[in-house]
Amino acid sequence: MKPNGPAIRSIRNAQKLSLRRLQAMTGLNRGYLSRLERGLIRESGDERVQEVAQALGVAPDAITTRGEDVTVMATQVPPLEADENELRRWTPEEVIEKRLLPYKSARVLRKKCYRREIHHHLDGGRITFTADDLRKENERTAVVPFTAPATRAA
Repeated sequence: MKPNGPAIRSIRNAQKLSLRRLQAMTGLNRGYLSRLERGLIRESGDERVQEVAQALGVAPDAITTRGEDVTVMATQVPPLEADENELRRWTPEEVIEKRLLPYKSARVLRKKCYRREIHHHLDGGRITFTADDLRKENERTAVVPFTAPATRAA
């Protein structure tokens, strides 16, 4: 069987198990388990894979591959389908002009960025804002309505 090292590591980390704990549960050497997770062991005995799967509480199919190379599968990234505005960066002047943040001047916006009071990026020394920066800043400065505590009837 071909063990899927990244899958073993992610399942182990998700269960908050250390390599020492997995070693105690399986009886396998910690160094062997580390090499298994890093993909340095290409073929492993069926009984060893069974022991690891049983210790992690998953089916053996969840931690093995069926002959395909894991690195090839990992490098095949689906194409990024992002909105143009998600990839765009705005300057402080554009942010003020389009009223994307509740500030009156680009100078004030820059000062707040220099003081690190606002989410922003420094692209080659230039202050820019991504759509994510604008969302974070709008969430941070959002006004939450105040609800008065209920009064007791006397």
